[in-house]
Amino acid sequence: MEYPKGSGIKIYDRKNGSCVVRIPVKVTGNSANRKTFPTIGKAKEYAQNEYYNYKLSGKGLRGLSQTQMSEVQLAIKRCEKSNVTLTEALDYALPRMRTKGTSITLSHLISEYSDIKNNDSIEQVSKDSIRARYSKILEVVGDIKIADINKNICKEAINSMKGQKRNKLNYYNYFKSLMTYAKSMDYIVVNPFEAITNMEKQLLLGRNPMKPESIHILSVEEVRLLLECARANPQWNMLPNFILQLFCGVRADEAEKLSWSDIRFNEDNPYVIIDEKIAKGKRIRRAMIPANATLWFSLCDKSVPIGHKNLQQRNNFYRSILQKLGWGTYTKRKGKKTLWKNRKGLKNVLRHCFGSYHFDFYEDSIKTSNAMGHSDSSSEGVLFTNYRKLIAKTGEGKKYFNITPKAADDKVIDITKYA
Repeated sequence: MEYPKGSGIKIYDRKNGSCVVRIPVKVTGNSANRKTFPTIGKAKEYAQNEYYNYKLSGKGLRGLSQTQMSEVQLAIKRCEKSNVTLTEALDYALPRMRTKGTSITLSHLISEYSDIKNNDSIEQVSKDSIRARYSKILEVVGDIKIADINKNICKEAINSMKGQKRNKLNYYNYFKSLMTYAKSMDYIVVNPFEAITNMEKQLLLGRNPMKPESIHILSVEEVRLLLECARANPQWNMLPNFILQLFCGVRADEAEKLSWSDIRFNEDNPYVIIDEKIAKGKRIRRAMIPANATLWFSLCDKSVPIGHKNLQQRNNFYRSILQKLGWGTYTKRKGKKTLWKNRKGLKNVLRHCFGSYHFDFYEDSIKTSNAMGHSDSSSEGVLFTNYRKLIAKTGEGKKYFNITPKAADDKVIDITKYA
């Protein structure tokens, strides 16, 4: 007999009392299928389910076994609980299951990326830092497949790092760069750090998410004092770097890699070329040189390179100058390394000076953002919330960009009284 009626499915009785169900090609989509059941009731139930699935899905589920149909039904129920469709789940999962990240381990990725960084023209101290930090990340995370690294694993790894906020931030940036490289090589589909929101990042690094990180600047007189100190001590070779940061908005690390040939003094509007090999974010840009900076540059010895041999040397000179000016002290600690307390020479303080006074002078947030080499005007809010409030009164920007060297007959600053 045909059951259900009009389905084309036939049920045949056998002499031993069992029943055979024949599913035609029309329903299976492949070839006719036969199955034996002990009772007519079981046979009709099977025939009914097969025909129901056929009507429900048309050609979509033809040829699926009962086990496969059960898996599909279970998958749909699981998707419904998560408020996603089965298609959405497959679209998300299948590309990730096909990536190389399912076979590449974290140790392999670190080795590959470290080899690339070691071939870059970076200081040895930076290479040592890269090796040490990635070794620590591997120790904490374990040598797992990179396709298995998700946002929670990243957060747990950073959270387990000991030390101050800055140390955690360094590990965060190193780990993020590693996964960014993995994505660029199509080892993974999505960088897990992209799923970490700004709020999560701030909480992870120990900052109050409702309170922006404070920045500091030097007063106009303090800037003048710093420049005259560097001028009076050419053996430190810090004057060119100070000028580039204070008046041109160049980052300290960028300034170290510049040469005198990158500074175009003979143009109508002098400027500094910062090419993609030097610039942060690999974006070439021009930094304009104001008139007062040109005067300061005239005091520099052009036969001496702008930068130092390594970053540690530069930082030591920073520290020496700041200490002699009374802006920092060493504190001895029993059984521990001597601690340097930096009062005025906070990180990026010279660049913050440029941003603050430039913003006050031009009153144009986009112009200041571009002068500082930001990728777009997204930092406009930072300029308003941070830099503007650092200027005690308007007009300080004009004084800042009028800071010029003392005349030759003026007494050059004697740093001994600040020691």
